[in-house]
Amino acid sequence: MSLQANAQTAGDRLFAQGQKLQLKQTVSSQKQAIAKFSAAKKAYDSSTKKAMCDNQIAICRSNIKLITRKTRTVTKKETVVLEKADSAVPPEVAKDPVRLSLSVSSVEFKSSGKKSDNHEVTVNCNYDDWTYTFPEWVDVTKNGNKLTLTADPNKTDGERSGVLTVKCYDEKAELMIYQKKPFSLKSLIGGKK
Repeated sequence: MSLQANAQTAGDRLFAQGQKLQLKQTVSSQKQAIAKFSAAKKAYDSSTKKAMCDNQIAICRSNIKLITRKTRTVTKKETVVLEKADSAVPPEVAKDPVRLSLSVSSVEFKSSGKKSDNHEVTVNCNYDDWTYTFPEWVDVTKNGNKLTLTADPNKTDGERSGVLTVKCYDEKAELMIYQKKPFSLKSLIGGKK
């Protein structure tokens, strides 16, 4: 066996090892394959076989670029998955303190309870999701941040009162509501016969 045939056989062996390493799609195995193809190229004396080695080295470098891109893409996908998982839990938003007040602190109705006898109250709040409660003898209509109050006729023997309460989260504001007692001749005469 001649020295030249021996070199060709060594070159073929290195080339075969390079092809085997090239099948593994990792950056490390591609670099090892490049080393084998480079060694085979040195062992070969034929320009055709040297060109085959150059071709395989180019393929390995291309594989490295693809593997690197895939790794980056997978990393980005993992990041996106983590962001999606985090978004399932709503972030805690720093809430401004509730500022709540009413334009007046009290209103008074006549005993007759006429619809023309109404009072408008402005609710000043830095949040829109406020609620309100009121006595059953009062009617309340909401229009934006304004509440219009009217009272039913007072059929009791005396003055009556109640509270309209506006709540927003943990804050509340109260409006005192008064209604005069009904007018009667008895009260004018002083109840004497």
